[in-house]
Amino acid sequence: MKSSVECISICYGDNLAYHRGVKFQILRAFDKFFSIAEPSLTVVTDQPNLFCNYPVKVIPISNDEKFCWSLNDQQHFGIKLKGLEKALLASKADACLLVDADMVWKKNPFLLTTAINDSSVVMYRNEGKIFDSRNASIKNFETSLRNKKIQLTPETFYSVSGNSEMWASNIIGIRPSNVHLVTEAYQLFSVLEHIVPSHTVEQFSLSEIFRINQISRIEANSYFSSWSNTGKKNYFSPLVNAFFEKYGEHEFGEHLKRHKELSFRRSARVFLRQKLSKFMG
Repeated sequence: MKSSVECISICYGDNLAYHRGVKFQILRAFDKFFSIAEPSLTVVTDQPNLFCNYPVKVIPISNDEKFCWSLNDQQHFGIKLKGLEKALLASKADACLLVDADMVWKKNPFLLTTAINDSSVVMYRNEGKIFDSRNASIKNFETSLRNKKIQLTPETFYSVSGNSEMWASNIIGIRPSNVHLVTEAYQLFSVLEHIVPSHTVEQFSLSEIFRINQISRIEANSYFSSWSNTGKKNYFSPLVNAFFEKYGEHEFGEHLKRHKELSFRRSARVFLRQKLSKFMG
């Protein structure tokens, strides 16, 4: 019997292009891999009204939750961890796949289910060891944490290891039964965020909790295309906004028919124009 899979997206804040990017992600997923008769997508959001008439499960989050989860509005990546935790607690699927809002599937997500079990998770990509890294951002973790014993609770401590790695969290594939690992990652994140000067503390905390609990990590970057870099975002955001302003916010059927009008792939002309504009300041 085919394993049940739930794909999860998290979107919040005032930037409509961010939420509409998730809607584009949903449209692409339904067009290629999912059935409207058996919806398998969940959106965790502070603007649930934007997803009316979309065949997805919506999990609302409040302003108070966002404030608390982001460590009193200090680091919004905490919302990603707690939003995933909330979705896992509500899920009945065999496996859940949290995908960043600026990505779309290019390979069937069901192919990943064999990689997700009680002792194995999926993440986007291994970015290398923490110790002796040539990456300045990753090097911050060694500089800040090496030879330190950090208290997490009155009974538990954390120390970085020579085996510690940085894994990108653009995707997190995990069983709902392992939700406690996400809870532990948030606890580690909430402590390390005040110690390590980096924007990647969230994904490092996940990587470390998986290492400590002897959970294997499997790369899945080949499953996706994305518009995550600045140039693609600057190009695609106006397009996705114009699409929903033209066809309405809630017309799922119309959106599904017409979403191929949207593409985040830039022509050579657009790419060169952006590069020239950046060079010219």
